[in-house]
Amino acid sequence: MSVLFQTVINTGKLYSLNKSLRASLSKCKCLSVRKYSENPKKFASFDDVVAQRRAESKRSIVVQVNSESSFNELYCYCSKYAEVHGVHHYRNTEGEHFMLVEFKSEECLKDVLQTCGSHQKNVDVMALHSPFLWFRAVSGKKEKLVAAQTQSLVIKDGNAIVDEAVLYKELAECSSVSDQIQLLYDRTKLNDLGVRLRYMVARHLEVIFDSLYANVQVQPFGSSVNGFGKMGCDLDLVLTNSVTDEMVDPRKRLVYQEKRCSDGRGSWRRQLELAAEVVEARAAGAARVLRVLHARVPIVKFTHDFAAVECDLCINNTSGVDMSAALRALGAGRLPPLPPLDRLRYPSDKKNISEESVDSSVFRRTRELPAEYCGPPSADLETLLLQFFEFYAQFDFQEKAISVNEGIAVRKPNSQPLYIINPLDPTMNVSRNVSYEECQRLQVEIRNAAWQLEAELEGSKSDDWGLLGIIEKKAARNLKKLVRMGNSHRLVSVKDLFREPDETNSENSIKRKLQRLTEKSDRDVENSVREMKAQMQREPEKTKETSRFKNRQVASEVYRIQRNKIL
Repeated sequence: MSVLFQTVINTGKLYSLNKSLRASLSKCKCLSVRKYSENPKKFASFDDVVAQRRAESKRSIVVQVNSESSFNELYCYCSKYAEVHGVHHYRNTEGEHFMLVEFKSEECLKDVLQTCGSHQKNVDVMALHSPFLWFRAVSGKKEKLVAAQTQSLVIKDGNAIVDEAVLYKELAECSSVSDQIQLLYDRTKLNDLGVRLRYMVARHLEVIFDSLYANVQVQPFGSSVNGFGKMGCDLDLVLTNSVTDEMVDPRKRLVYQEKRCSDGRGSWRRQLELAAEVVEARAAGAARVLRVLHARVPIVKFTHDFAAVECDLCINNTSGVDMSAALRALGAGRLPPLPPLDRLRYPSDKKNISEESVDSSVFRRTRELPAEYCGPPSADLETLLLQFFEFYAQFDFQEKAISVNEGIAVRKPNSQPLYIINPLDPTMNVSRNVSYEECQRLQVEIRNAAWQLEAELEGSKSDDWGLLGIIEKKAARNLKKLVRMGNSHRLVSVKDLFREPDETNSENSIKRKLQRLTEKSDRDVENSVREMKAQMQREPEKTKETSRFKNRQVASEVYRIQRNKIL
């Protein structure tokens, strides 16, 4: 989304208007505080972040414990063998307690793993080395362990999802829409522990596959690493056989014999099927393994119960990693100072990048960008969001395609409903699975959101001002709002379309419409909701008899809408 924000600001029909408005717009204070301080830190590239996270996973273990009160005992036990750098506590979906223990170095972790025990002798399982462990209770008299007074958990319940009621209350108390956007991002973004756990799962699979492949790597990509991840998001993984320059050195005359792939795509499917069997049989914590081998990108889906994440594993599809690097560079890493991609095409003789296409490695070298591309945005988040809605509410999706590379709308090469050109492979459409109905609904919802946000900014603040009126789910609060105010902007009531003529023309219908436009108190709202539920329970058969529909599909859809309004 940040990429699209930047496209709207730099190009398009609103460019001249936006250019004149920028001079009077104040900087986003929340972004300046979060991203830019008096002593700005050096921007970490995508490769630097990945290397740091992989190093953290190689010196960390995940231990299942009885409760968070086991910290003192676990910390003292591990400290006997190595220096502990930090302990993070969390609970999985089953409510079981776990602690992620990070040691000072990888050598310290090896010393601890040498002291680990295995399963009981009479249990029918195969022994397995894994970074996921459990803390055995002491039989008999416990050893007296006293931890240092300065040591404590880095975080408690680190993967807990924020309560929606608390979040809505905090959003309602914000002073501006920009503050709401910043607060929503801070409360829902993937935190440090969530990223650590995802790299621990990748490390776990690397340990398992190490005996099958040489120099194997399991790399996370997608929302887990591109900066747009939310708490509880899925984990996308790619299994690659990373071949280094040292391995292919021609001076090494002894070369390993290898199994060659004969039929290309089919052989990779068999490799993925083998990986699925290994995950299902040998990966501790992996459950509900599902093979999707005949998709355009074959994957294996499974759940890791210990880390409480849903995982998708593919083989050799490194384009997802490159796209993650691009999104992080253009979006979350530097919001939004980077220029359009066509301005990142350095001369090929200087940067070894082709003039005709964008090399994905440019996103891994963001530190080489000129200084004028680095800095805080000239517009606040509220303005960016409104301009985003306005731009795509007027966008011609039938004739035009979205091109981040060119920075302008281009003609579509085919008749697909929504066409977004892949910035790394301009011949591909990243939104090819979007149907015509979904594209139409997207534009309608964008128009409604733009109208609602602009109306809220011009008028007084209500209970659901700003983002609350856009992001709130269809729950009790929306039902109360519908009963309290109705929908005064709708020309035709959908409910009137399904009434009989005599019922529609009754004199009571005008009275009911006037009542819908009158604001009611909370007590009246509760009574109206209770009456609607009671009426639906008393007259189910009458509704079925008086309503006549074209077919069963239309009837079932109408009943579903009525049921959702009550719920």
